[in-house]
Amino acid sequence: MNERVLKEAGRAKLVLAALLIVGTMVAEALAFGIALLLGLPDDSLWSEIVLELSGAVAAVLGVIALGGRRWASVSRDDVAFTFRFGWWCLALSVGLMGLDLWDCLASAMPVSPEWPSRVIELTLFTLSIGIYEEFLFRGLVFNGLLAVMGGTHRGVWRAVILTSLLFGLAHVDFGTDFAEPAMVAQAILKVLQTGIYSVMLCVIVLRTRRLGGVSLYHGLDDLLILLPSVALFAEPLDTEYVLAGEEGLSAIWFYLVIIVLYMPFLIKSVRELRRGQDVYRGVFMERLVARLEREAQRPWDDGPSPWSPPAPGVVADLAASRAVETGSTPPAAPDARPGPAPTAPAADFPAGWAEAPTQAPPVTGSQPRPDRSGRPPAPKGL
Repeated sequence: MNERVLKEAGRAKLVLAALLIVGTMVAEALAFGIALLLGLPDDSLWSEIVLELSGAVAAVLGVIALGGRRWASVSRDDVAFTFRFGWWCLALSVGLMGLDLWDCLASAMPVSPEWPSRVIELTLFTLSIGIYEEFLFRGLVFNGLLAVMGGTHRGVWRAVILTSLLFGLAHVDFGTDFAEPAMVAQAILKVLQTGIYSVMLCVIVLRTRRLGGVSLYHGLDDLLILLPSVALFAEPLDTEYVLAGEEGLSAIWFYLVIIVLYMPFLIKSVRELRRGQDVYRGVFMERLVARLEREAQRPWDDGPSPWSPPAPGVVADLAASRAVETGSTPPAAPDARPGPAPTAPAADFPAGWAEAPTQAPPVTGSQPRPDRSGRPPAPKGL
C-alpha cells in the first residue's frame, strides 16, 4: 500500500518539476524581452546576467515550492565537503586559467582599462550560472527523477546517469549545422565531459543534501576559466562548444585531454556512490516518506504488547466466567492495598548463592543454629 502511494506521489512530483522547468524557460524569455526594452546589447555581460539571474530565481523558487527549502540553504559543512571532494577539478580550472593567460600575453593583447568592472560583471554572471544550473539540474531534474526512481540503489544510479546525460546535452546547441564529422565528435565529447562533471556534483548533493555549496563551486569553476580572456582582455563571451575547421580539431583534442584528466573524478564519485548504497527518494518526497514511516510504526507504539500481563479486570472476568461454568465460588480478588515494602537484598554476598542472605539474629548458646538449607557456609572473615 505504501509503495503504491509513493509511486503515485513520485510521478506527481516529477510532473510538477517538469512544469517548473518550463517555467524557468518562460522566465528567461521574459527577461530577454526586458533586456531588449532596456536597450542592452545582446553580446554584453549585463544582458547575459539578466537572463541567467532570472532563470536562477525561477529555479530556486521552484525547488522551494516542491518542498526543498532546506536544499536552498548554505552551510559551512556543505561548502567544506563540496570543495574538499572536488578540489581536483578546481585545480584543473586553475591550470586552464594559467594557459589562457599565457596565450593572451604571448599574443600581446592589451589589458582592458575596464577590467575591474568586468571582473565584477563576470563574477555576477558565473555565480548566476552556478545557481541556475544547479537548482535546475541537481534541484528540479535530479530530485524529480529521484522521486520516481529513488526507492532502490539501482534507481539512484539511473537518476544520476539520466541527470548527467541531460546536463551534458544542455551544453550543445542542436541548432548547429553538423556538416562535418569533427563537429559531431565535438558534441559527443562535450556531452561526455560535462556528464562526468555532473556525476560528481550529483554525488556531492547526495551527501550534503544542499545546493548552496555546489552552486558556489560551479560558479567559481566557470569564473576561473573565463577570467583572463573575458574580464582582463575584454574578449567577447563565447559559449559555443562545437567549432568548425581547424579550430574544431583543436577542440577535439582539448575535450579528450579534459576527459582523461576527469577520470579520477569519475572513479572517486563512483566509489562514493557504491559505498553509500543510497536509496534516497529526493527532497520532494521527504515529508511523505517520514509520514508513512510514522504511520507504519504507530500500531506497534500504541497497541498492547503480546508479552505484557493481562489487566486485573480481565483476570477477574475470566475467573467469574469459569466459576459460572463449574458452579464453584470465584476466588476473592487480591487486596489492592500496598503491603510492606520488600527488604532490599544486601549489596554484597558470596558468589554462588541464589539470593542475598537475610540478616539473622545473633546466635547465642540457648538458641539453635539456623538451618542454611543446603547453602554453602559463609566465607571466613565476612
